[in-house]
Amino acid sequence: MDRLTLNALGIPQEMVDRIYRALFVYSVGFFELLRKILAHTKKNYSIITAIWKVFSILLEFCCRTDYMTLIQEVDREHKIEIEKLEADYH
Repeated sequence: MDRLTLNALGIPQEMVDRIYRALFVYSVGFFELLRKILAHTKKNYSIITAIWKVFSILLEFCCRTDYMTLIQEVDREHKIEIEKLEADYH
């Protein structure tokens, strides 16, 4: 979701800036942590899979909602946008 859309949905610019900064900082930090962890083992796939599973469980717990439902809704919206773009292109 881009900044203009978030603004159009009523989110103040300062909050939009904050969410983008947080997503960047936490994503880079989490990736670096994973990279350092995986440097100590040859079982990268099993460890990274387990870590992502725990991460998704924690995210669901923090949201206090059905995380998969949220993901499915985002996926559905994305597919609708793709269909619109393809229809406009053809």
